[in-house]
Amino acid sequence: MTFNERLKKDINWSKYTNKEIALYCNVSESKLYAWKAGKKYPDVHHLWRLSQLLHSQTSTLHHVKGQFFIYVKMIDSERK
Repeated sequence: MTFNERLKKDINWSKYTNKEIALYCNVSESKLYAWKAGKKYPDVHHLWRLSQLLHSQTSTLHHVKGQFFIYVKMIDSERK
């Protein structure tokens, strides 16, 4: 499952609207749509905010974006 597929699934499962998610992440709705379409990817800060809101593990959400893998693993270990 790609990042954008996983993100869409988690958003559809959540009780939040796209507008609420964008506001929580402090991004525009168009940026959120770009993430959902797979055209852009969130940075670590935004990924962390998404995982908090959607109750997803960051490593699950961000498994496609290998360049942040080390940071993601550090964030996951801090959450435990």
